[in-house]
Amino acid sequence: MITSTDNRTKYIRLGFYILLGVVVFWSSSDLSITWERFVSSFPKVAKIFSLMIPPDLSTEMITRVFIKLEETIWIAWVGTIIGIIFSIPLGFLASSNLFPNFVWGPFKSLLVIIRAIPELIIAYVLIPITGLGALTGTLAIGIGSIGTLGKWQSELSEEVDFGQREAVIATGATSVVESRWAVLPQVLPSLLSFYLYRFEINIRASAILGLIGAGGIGAELLGQFQYRDFPRAGTVVLFTVLVVVIIDEISSRIRSKIIEGT
Repeated sequence: MITSTDNRTKYIRLGFYILLGVVVFWSSSDLSITWERFVSSFPKVAKIFSLMIPPDLSTEMITRVFIKLEETIWIAWVGTIIGIIFSIPLGFLASSNLFPNFVWGPFKSLLVIIRAIPELIIAYVLIPITGLGALTGTLAIGIGSIGTLGKWQSELSEEVDFGQREAVIATGATSVVESRWAVLPQVLPSLLSFYLYRFEINIRASAILGLIGAGGIGAELLGQFQYRDFPRAGTVVLFTVLVVVIIDEISSRIRSKIIEGT
């Protein structure tokens, strides 16, 4: 039997889909996205990829690619470590169950502000200060990671079991001591999983940052496209995809082990 509540839910869902369609259509028309342009882009993309085949698999080119890929991985890794180091205290300070409003409020807002700024914008701001190269990419990745990791940590801290916290509070411990001995042990397994996931994201981000001169494989790809050397560009794309897939697979397996607790 269909009730009025079921009908109301159905109409609400239908209204949501209609509203979503209107928003998509409106935003697409505002961006001058037409069906003709969308369809005509596929042959152009196919043409570019056909020019990349076969890729240049010479020893010299493969060596160049792997040097840049190694730089990309280190940029992502060090950037992730920077994000972890700074997000731990900021995440605790932004937890509403550990500190009073006048403490966690500003820190939570700070994390929101950091997350609102893309790594590309951060890199653009840093380039005049630190110059082109891996340092700029590393700092951009690190600063960008602070916002996301800090948010994850504060949310996990706010959901911990109160029993362990109560035991530590009973000893007269401060909020800092409570965070260290009652909260961190509870959230650490999930945090480790988040750290690995963020590292996967940072691998891709560091590759993109190279396109603006912030170090990594992106700079090599941009250079090959600028010189219209498509076989070498194909080599960069091929090995970048392979390395990213391998790292993602390894990271996913480690995260699964952490989550399962084995």
